[in-house]
Amino acid sequence: MLRWVFILGLIGFAHAQFFHWITPKQMDKGTVRAGQVIMDTIKVVYTGKTPLHVSRVHTSCGCTVAQLPKDYYSPGDTITIPFRIRTKGFKGPIRKTISIFYENPNAGRVDVQVLAKVQQEIEMQPSYLKFYYSKAPELAYRSFTITNNGKTALKLKFEKSSFPGIEVTPQNATIAPGQSQKFRVHITKPVKNEFVAFLYFRTNRPNHSQLNYPVYIKPRKCAKKQQSQ
Repeated sequence: MLRWVFILGLIGFAHAQFFHWITPKQMDKGTVRAGQVIMDTIKVVYTGKTPLHVSRVHTSCGCTVAQLPKDYYSPGDTITIPFRIRTKGFKGPIRKTISIFYENPNAGRVDVQVLAKVQQEIEMQPSYLKFYYSKAPELAYRSFTITNNGKTALKLKFEKSSFPGIEVTPQNATIAPGQSQKFRVHITKPVKNEFVAFLYFRTNRPNHSQLNYPVYIKPRKCAKKQQSQ
């Protein structure tokens, strides 16, 4: 087993000698706004002694598109592969892989990884609240934070909750760019069964006119009953 690992390592090392990377094999694009399209170009010089055939380029996700301008390269040629990554629908750290398959004359493959952190214009942390309580409802409190990553002030108005036994303070807030606001959630009515409620906020952003925040509520006795089963 160790012998095969050693042999495969030598093969990978030999293949690596064919290329001189102009751009790094791990490209960190930093923080990008959600919905932004990441665009860049992979550049690598082929340093082998015989012509190189690049058979194909494969991406790890449908959100990533890489273009191969040509298939054959002579020694000393620079391989350029433009790529685009759509970040719509992503949140937090992402890692996309672009694989280059070639023959020289043996088949080989090199991977390029693209890293980024996708930042939502409006972030809500934590992503949901969870209430487990057995005491009086007036003691059931939790908090969450809304952060404005946009370029203009964010105005929020709490409209309603899908469960009438929830109070939210403050009910109105204006959050400056780059700032955060903490909201306190209070369960005011006792509950018998577990369920998920939603808090509805109205905003001044056309693309995020309403925010829905989930609150998971579960009486302590329900949790103990499930554990005993």
